[in-house]
This record gives sequence, structure tokens and C-alpha cells, in this order.
Amino acid sequence: MKLLAYIFFIKPAIAGSTAINGFINSTTNTAERSGLAQQNSPYAEYIIGQYINNLLNFLGVAFIVLIVYGGILWMTAAGNDQRVEKAKKIIINSTIGLAIILLSKMISLFIVEILTPI
Repeated sequence: MKLLAYIFFIKPAIAGSTAINGFINSTTNTAERSGLAQQNSPYAEYIIGQYINNLLNFLGVAFIVLIVYGGILWMTAAGNDQRVEKAKKIIINSTIGLAIILLSKMISLFIVEILTPI
């Protein structure tokens, strides 16, 4: 279990943070050398975009967990119509929420790509 957590969560986070830090440091040095450095962070749009991306990732995982919960609720309903209807509502609403999250993630990635200078 610890190996799976390392492979899927810790290692990508470490690799992503070093890649992001290297990208930010190299672009900051380029901006400083060319005289384009701002008073604030030169790539605040990129950092804000990463926070939005992480939030949308978390919400996507939450909706997938809700879909699984609805499926478990449906499987354990044992013919009880009220529980089956409740499970159907949870699954339908979670699927709609997941679709909205995926669309908003695509839109935010597109906007961040437009706003972030090369």
C-alpha cells in the first residue's frame, strides 16, 4: 500500500515541484536578464492556475468517490426501492458534477495557457 502511495502521489508531487521550480527559476532569470521582471511574481497567472488545477483535481476525485458510494448503495439496496432511487440520484448528480468539473478544468487550462507568457 505504501508503494502505491509513493508511486501515485509522492513521486509525481516531487517530480512536479522540481519541474515547476526549475521552470519558474529559469523563466525568472530570463525575465530579469531581459528587463521584463515585475514587482510581483512574473508568473502569478501560472501559480494561480496551478492552485485552481489542484482544486479541480480534488473535486474530481470527490465526485468519483460519490459515484462509487452510489454504486455500493445500489448494490446493497437488496430490493428496497427507496435506496435504489437514492443511489440513482447520487450517481446521476455525481456524473453531472464530474462532467462540469472536467469542462471547467479544460477551460481553466486553456485560459492559463493563454495568460502565461512563454
